[in-house]
Amino acid sequence: MRKLKCVIAIFGLTICCIAAEAAALAVEGAGYDPAPVRLDQNVTMTSRPVTPMDLLTLRDPKGVSISPDGSLVAFAVGQAEYETNAYRSGLFVVATKAGSQVKALGTAGIPHWDELNQWLDETPQWSPDSQWISYRTRMSSTERWQVSLWNATNGLREKQTSVLGDVESYRWCPGGSQLFLTVVKPRPNVDATNGA
Repeated sequence: MRKLKCVIAIFGLTICCIAAEAAALAVEGAGYDPAPVRLDQNVTMTSRPVTPMDLLTLRDPKGVSISPDGSLVAFAVGQAEYETNAYRSGLFVVATKAGSQVKALGTAGIPHWDELNQWLDETPQWSPDSQWISYRTRMSSTERWQVSLWNATNGLREKQTSVLGDVESYRWCPGGSQLFLTVVKPRPNVDATNGA
């Protein structure tokens, strides 16, 4: 009788593990909303209690960097979007002169998640001549991590690296016209190598 109970318990545990694994695979986390984060110009000055929705939709800075010439500041911002169960990002630049207006450069791509699903801060980087803002981006789940470059004068995203694999880190070379990239090679498809 004890052997039967033990076998049933192990069999039941196996079924539970398989069901839990299948459920984990079926559950998807929050998505990516390609609409960029907006920084509202008009903020109401009336005081009121903080709500859970206020906390959920906080705009969270994800990295700040001042240009080498000291004239501009670039910063990345992240925000949860309740209605779509997704996250938005944005890249912004503002002059260091008093009274300067913040300029939105558009989305900064998919959040930089770590293994614990925490959004890691990553600082935008400036070219040595303060003409380009660079940021490691991935604009869709099918793309690889690349480095995007925005023109600091007109605010347009004009360039992007196109290397095989994911750019893990990068830095500007001293001349300011090249980037030094650390790239993780893509893994070969196991099914393709086995002839399946």
